Amino acid sequence: MKINCEPCICELESRYITNEYIIFDGVCFFFNISPKELISKRRDREICEPRQMAMMLMSENTNLSLKEIGKMFGDRDHTTVIHSKVVCRDLLGNNPIFRDTFTELKKYILK
Repeated sequence: MKINCEPCICELESRYITNEYIIFDGVCFFFNISPKELISKRRDREICEPRQMAMMLMSENTNLSLKEIGKMFGDRDHTTVIHSKVVCRDLLGNNPIFRDTFTELKKYILK
């Protein structure tokens, strides 16, 4: 008897977005910033936080590797993506404004 080890399509659809550009464009629109700004080297909060949120959402909702996600954001290293996830998790636990913004962003993108 052959056992099917592949995940059910419905499980994949509920967890993964097929196109990472939905997240990228959604973050740009939600925060009213350009794609050029999102991938820039700017480190001010108005750009940095949306970039970190986008990296976290891509990491959790696409099949992209950390290296591929870093490439999308101005050829950043995979450790930058890891750092973004750590920062987001910390802020989600300690900053109610960040948590509310992230929740609204996630609802907007994953609707």
